[in-house]
Amino acid sequence: MKKEHFLWLLPITAAIVIVLYLIGQPSHHVKHSVTTHKQKNMDEPRTSDDNPNQTEDTSSDSDNSEYINKAHNALIGHGFRTDLDTIDGVPAQEALNKFHLPPAVIHDSTKYYYFADDNTVLHTSLGSYAYGAKGHYTIDDTNVTVNYEGGATNKFPYHLYGNQIILDDTENKSDPTMEKTPHNYHFKTEEDPTAKQYIDSKKKDY
Repeated sequence: MKKEHFLWLLPITAAIVIVLYLIGQPSHHVKHSVTTHKQKNMDEPRTSDDNPNQTEDTSSDSDNSEYINKAHNALIGHGFRTDLDTIDGVPAQEALNKFHLPPAVIHDSTKYYYFADDNTVLHTSLGSYAYGAKGHYTIDDTNVTVNYEGGATNKFPYHLYGNQIILDDTENKSDPTMEKTPHNYHFKTEEDPTAKQYIDSKKKDY
């Protein structure tokens, strides 16, 4: 067969080759398009749709702040009294005999607090020898922390009951250097409307 007889096949062959080439290309093209789209989304400001937790976090922070403010307001202008309740689970008075402890353990454990303003707390202990003193306090979503003049601190966990703040029980372990047999001391703190009056009756150390 003569050479010119095959010339009519060349356009058809070329077309087939082009079609076969293009068939292999769409997946790469789509992949590139998706990548470009993703890159654009990353560069754009995030919205709540992009990050579903963003709205929850903001709401949670706002609720937390409102809770603290409510607790703080409930604290200002209120007085409290802390008493030793139990020693190693035994009622305090009974524990004195059981563990051969001096009566002063109970007496000296009683404290009065009055939260005067945003960060000032007045406090004192039982007995004429205990002066009225001034400290500072902070509050977060779980604790009221009292900072005494000498650098010591005391944390009171709390919760809200309606508009009232409740200072929860605390427990301390005695210093082993002070007692041969250390004990766990459990304290109860309750609101006391006479706390400010009692503190004001003391000599002032501020």
